[in-house]
Amino acid sequence: MNPPFSLKRGDEKEYKFVDQALRQMEHDGLLFSVLPYSTMVRPGKYRTWRREVLLPHQTLVAVVTLPGDLFYPVGVTTVGVFVRKGVPHPRNQNVLWIRALNDGLLKSKGRRLPNARAADDLSTVRDILRNFLNGSSATVQNRHQFLKAAPIDFEDRLLELVPEAYLDQAKPTHEMVVRETERSIRELFSFLIKTDNAVLSPHLMTKKPSLPFSVNTKWKAFNVTEIFKLKRGDFHSIADLDAGKFPTISRVSTDNGLVGFFEQPPGARIYKPGTLTVSTVTGDAFLQPIPFIATDNVVLCTPKENYSELRLSTLLFIQVMLNEVKWRYSYGRQCYMGKFASTEIMLPVNRADDLDEDYMASVVEMATYWPFVAAVFSK
Repeated sequence: MNPPFSLKRGDEKEYKFVDQALRQMEHDGLLFSVLPYSTMVRPGKYRTWRREVLLPHQTLVAVVTLPGDLFYPVGVTTVGVFVRKGVPHPRNQNVLWIRALNDGLLKSKGRRLPNARAADDLSTVRDILRNFLNGSSATVQNRHQFLKAAPIDFEDRLLELVPEAYLDQAKPTHEMVVRETERSIRELFSFLIKTDNAVLSPHLMTKKPSLPFSVNTKWKAFNVTEIFKLKRGDFHSIADLDAGKFPTISRVSTDNGLVGFFEQPPGARIYKPGTLTVSTVTGDAFLQPIPFIATDNVVLCTPKENYSELRLSTLLFIQVMLNEVKWRYSYGRQCYMGKFASTEIMLPVNRADDLDEDYMASVVEMATYWPFVAAVFSK
């Protein structure tokens, strides 16, 4: 079934159609429904339905995040939900979580058409899903950021029932961190040029440093709160602010989060360069190179006391790794501070399991535009 989305009447929630369908089904029947992504993550009445209606009376078998363009040209993120009627969800029973963002179609002249160049995740998982729905005891192979069988976390206060809350992060590779670090520094350098803050001294155009590194680096998961103190920005609306000199960072995912230059509003702090900011909508992380003010749509990350001496290159590397986990967030599942506080990122460590800042420096300082970026921070 595909119930109507976002009807105007407040009591016409999408889950009401699911409940109605289940009432008409035989015991142990299987319901498949396309639902707005928000149905499985929103708080309030939606969370109450998931916690007090759905799971105590039915079994959630599988949830599939569907391609973002599925209903093109209507922009709505959807999930496919499989529910077994009449069997309360066993607390330790696995649910199949799938993130299928590609369906073999590409947009062309206002239509979505089959294209041999397009990946087709739905075809890839079809047999796995069919066997799982039929109760096959075959083990589901965990595929990072794509496929996993795992029980519901009933301790999750939000009870978010989507793959992005359960899939595992892929282990970083040296090639990936080099590529993404180069891209991040290039974008930061572009931001400095656009805001007339770049340092373009000829002496910076020197040969890249040759720093030793090992491509067989050991990686360890860190919760962001192990390293950083988190807080939100200081004000909400920029509509009433006067134009001014202070870069203002908000929840946008471009231009380092910059939304304009405004005067400092009452009670707002001016934050130092070297602060990491994270958009509460998309999870995009940026290392800020110049003093700035911030709206409350931003999470500000400042190192805790025992990490207060982190190198600049380390902070830039952490920005890159934060952006590697932003696939978990979207307009449907926003990166609010409470949720962001549970985020884990992979970072390189030495034999003592301490941060391997030498490795991080070796990656960052080899990037093409790093000398120009570092010069701004050292001003």
